[in-house]
Amino acid sequence: PWSINLRCSCIIRKKQVYPKNINSKTKMNKAIENRRQVFHLLFGIILLVLFYLNILASIHFLILFLISFISSLIYKYSKLPFIHSIIDWCINYFDRKSKIPAEGVFFLFLGFFLVTFLFPKDIALISLLVLVIGDSISPLVGINFGKIKNPLNKSRYLEGLIAGFLASLLVICLITPLTYTLIIVTFIALVLESLELKKYCYVLDDNTFIPLITGFLLFLLNNTLTIWPISLFYWPSQLCT
Repeated sequence: PWSINLRCSCIIRKKQVYPKNINSKTKMNKAIENRRQVFHLLFGIILLVLFYLNILASIHFLILFLISFISSLIYKYSKLPFIHSIIDWCINYFDRKSKIPAEGVFFLFLGFFLVTFLFPKDIALISLLVLVIGDSISPLVGINFGKIKNPLNKSRYLEGLIAGFLASLLVICLITPLTYTLIIVTFIALVLESLELKKYCYVLDDNTFIPLITGFLLFLLNNTLTIWPISLFYWPSQLCT
C-alpha cells in the first residue's frame, strides 16, 4: 500500500508540475522574442537614420557584417573571455538558439550592405523600412495579440501580418507618397516574411532576403511601369536630397 500511494503521489505531482514547466518555458520564449524584436526595431531605425543622413554607407555595413560574423565564429569555436562574455550576454537576453551564434545581427548587416550597394538610395530606404518596421511589428503583434492563424504558416498570425503591413505603409507615407506599387510590393514582402523560408533554406534569412526582394521588385517595376499611361510609382526629388 505504501509503494502504491508513493507512485500515485508521484504521478499526481508530475501532472501538476509538467504543465507549469511548459507554461513557464513558453513565457520565457515569448519574453526573449519580444526583446529580440524590440531590439531589431530600435537598432534598425538607428542604422536607417545614419544611412539617410549619409553617416553610414554600404562599405560601413560591409565592415560591420565582417566584424559581427568573425566575432560569432570566435564565440563558437574559441573561448576568448571578452568577446565570449559580451556575445553570451546578448544571446541569452536578445536572441534565440540557432546554428550560428547571433546570426540575426550579421544577417541584418549583410542585408543593409547588399541593398545599399545594389540599389539607388530611395529604393534602398524603402526596402530597409519594410524590413525594420514590418519584420519587427508583425511578430510583436502576432505573439502578443494574435488569435487567427496565418493559413500559409500555422506558427504565425494574421493580426501580425496586417499590423506589420499597415505600420510599414504608415512610415513609408511619411517620406514619400503611397502608390499602388509600394502597397503591393510591401504586402508581397511581408507575406514572404511570414512564410519563414529559412526553415527550408538556411541562407534565406529574412534580414537579408526581405529587403533584397523588396528592392528588386521596386527597381524592376520602377523601370517598367514608366510606359504606362498612369504612373503607379512616384519618387519625389526631395526624398534623398
